[in-house]
Amino acid sequence: MGNVFYLLGKPNKIKIKVNNKFDKINNIIMKHTIIMSLLAVFLGLMSCEKGNKDEYPEIKVGKGSESLKEISINKLTERKIVLSGGNEKFLANVENSKLAQVTIHKDTLKIKGLFEGETFATITSHDRKAHLKINVIPQEISISQDYILLHPRDESKFVSLTGGGDIVNLDVDDPYGILNLKWNGKTNILEINALHEGEATITAVSNGVASKTLKVVVRSEGNLEKLGYYSSYSRTLSHIEPKLVVKRAGVGTWFTNSTVPYGVNDGFNQRSAVRVGEILNPQKGQNVQVEIKSFPYPTSFSIGTGTYPVFVEEVRDTTFVIRGKGFKFVLPKPE
Repeated sequence: MGNVFYLLGKPNKIKIKVNNKFDKINNIIMKHTIIMSLLAVFLGLMSCEKGNKDEYPEIKVGKGSESLKEISINKLTERKIVLSGGNEKFLANVENSKLAQVTIHKDTLKIKGLFEGETFATITSHDRKAHLKINVIPQEISISQDYILLHPRDESKFVSLTGGGDIVNLDVDDPYGILNLKWNGKTNILEINALHEGEATITAVSNGVASKTLKVVVRSEGNLEKLGYYSSYSRTLSHIEPKLVVKRAGVGTWFTNSTVPYGVNDGFNQRSAVRVGEILNPQKGQNVQVEIKSFPYPTSFSIGTGTYPVFVEEVRDTTFVIRGKGFKFVLPKPE
């Protein structure tokens, strides 16, 4: 039904009465349209947000085909790792800043090891996250040389030792006491002095890394051709040539400076002698205990009376060589 107009009073004074039924319907339609428009805008924004989220790839740590999950780094060293993914704007933090330091420069993650231990780095880009385990480990032990040859009483030899953990121990295998060692922890320099002939090993040991060994050989110059006693406390071997050599089965071998096996002391001159106990079936590389006796008194000879550990250095057709602390003997082989 349409609007009805009534003319009241004078023709120039008109009062119009309008039926509002359709206006109410229009208002309802308008409100509905506004609500639907707002809902469409909201859904559109949500759709855009979801679309943007799906557009950002996961963060990839490193250049390999797979993202790194864990790395190991030496203390006081730095490592750089390329990042990709996300929106290519990265942030990083580390769980324990006392163990490692992490920084971001553009698309590069920089990691510096501070102290030994394990921690985690978290890398974020937009709403993407990646976690990287960081193992701070000690450097491999390094010794400037693995073998050195020295002469007794020569100048000191200096060897540098680096790496290892917070604590590095030196395990010295020197059964005959051939070395005098001095360690400078500030410079990581080991000073080695040779006292007499022999062989020794110095092994640097630290938790978490492989040990490193230095072999030290000390030799005196000279030949061991004649029977008798040799001193190895100097650069050149010193030989005391005996006047008499006596070998007795089951007892040993005498070396004497006179014609008397047990030495002579006539009040004016002392002629010393030494007896080396018998070593049956000597084998090269063998360590044995040998009884040595000095005559006429326990300290008359260059080496005093006692039981000594010796090393069988060489076995020949008719003789063999033993080496002890500062001395050598060339002995006749037992029959």
